[in-house]
Amino acid sequence: MANYEDLIKPGLFGNGAYADTRREEFDIKNGTVFVNDIPVDICFIGDSITHFWETNSFFSEYGTVINRGIGGDMAHIMLKRFDADVLQLKPKVAVVLIGFNNMLCLKEFEDKTTPEFHAKEQEVFDLIVSCWNEIIDKCEAANQKLIMCTLTPTLWPPEINTLIFKVNEKLREICRERNILLADYNASLLDAEGDKMSWDYSVDGTHPNGYGYRLMSGILKPELDKILKRED
Repeated sequence: MANYEDLIKPGLFGNGAYADTRREEFDIKNGTVFVNDIPVDICFIGDSITHFWETNSFFSEYGTVINRGIGGDMAHIMLKRFDADVLQLKPKVAVVLIGFNNMLCLKEFEDKTTPEFHAKEQEVFDLIVSCWNEIIDKCEAANQKLIMCTLTPTLWPPEINTLIFKVNEKLREICRERNILLADYNASLLDAEGDKMSWDYSVDGTHPNGYGYRLMSGILKPELDKILKRED
């Protein structure tokens, strides 16, 4: 049996990081799993899209499912807590969905045509992609099975969706090149015009509703089935 002294605890990140709001909770939950050697089948990690997902309701047939989503979390912060909230728990598979909140700084630009805006857009793109690659590196080093997920669309300014489409295409490329499983949610959640989140699947234009999560679950399960054998 493991000892509490060996538990990885990343501490608080400061500067208003949303991840700090659940750090104590996750340290306690991680400690419970860690010291009792509780087998974990699926570990979800991400921002509010993951946080609000009733994952046990959709995926209980796979076994023990834990959710380490945090509303407002960002890719570079999640990367810093990944060892604690995923790797040390040794799930059979980790499901990662992160990056949207890194883009919200683009809303601060009134003029979306300036060099400053495009420089910031490129900076955000590079940061998200770098974090994704580092997450994959960590999982490969730990022999951790992984499913990456495309960012879901939004009804927010079109510049945000444009970047979402751009980073999603890059994620598809990364997953092809690095042989990583991908749950590709984005296209299925779009409206008839194909350029923003459909109200059929959202409660507020960004977060999925029950229909949205049901659709996403249906996309994810075939990827889970490639790793996990269900007891039907």
